Amino acid sequence: MALKDVSFEINEFSKNKILEGVEAMAQQLYILLNMKPGDAPDDPDKGIDFLKYRIGWAEETSAFLKADVEKQVQEYCDFNVSDIEILLKNGELVMGITSPSFSEIVIFRTNNDNILASIINS
Repeated sequence: MALKDVSFEINEFSKNKILEGVEAMAQQLYILLNMKPGDAPDDPDKGIDFLKYRIGWAEETSAFLKADVEKQVQEYCDFNVSDIEILLKNGELVMGITSPSFSEIVIFRTNNDNILASIINS
């Protein structure tokens, strides 16, 4: 079964655009990274709050963030994570995620108060 997700973008038929494959994976992760626990009243544990991890960065922060991402993906996403790499560069977080289902690497990085996503073909 192929991974699919709905976007807020509208297609040429005035319907929500359907994302597939690695784009659907990136969107599911992007939503979790932006959400803060408590944002979803029906599921107060949902959300990672990626931006909070920039503050007080220490060596163990990477392990906490990895564990949080792995737990949230297992609970709320339609795919598995095979590897997560995290680093702090010039005060901004950069996280690369791979899945056994896709050959691409999804990169998330903070940029001031925003989270940017990109997909890299490996």
